[in-house]
Amino acid sequence: MAARAFAWFFGSNDLSIALVDPETGSCRDGLHPDRANENRGAESVLSYLLSLAEIRQLARVDVGFDQASGAACRRRLTFPSHPSEPRTLCHNPPS
Repeated sequence: MAARAFAWFFGSNDLSIALVDPETGSCRDGLHPDRANENRGAESVLSYLLSLAEIRQLARVDVGFDQASGAACRRRLTFPSHPSEPRTLCHNPPS
């Protein structure tokens, strides 16, 4: 659920529009019915940066991933570490 919410910043939203500009680090304030809001306030940037820190922490905590072996996964996390590089992480928690 965290990865799904985080993906909203990168276009997994009603308008399929990325709200984050990775080059500048800015983040738009939200969505209008037909377009992204052009405001880029501190609250939006902080929301994005706090979400980024949390999703990176989640990736570090779930260290049981084995992308190389291709082992079957009971739980899969997909999130964009960068808009052009989505990552899928596989975690097999203990039964």
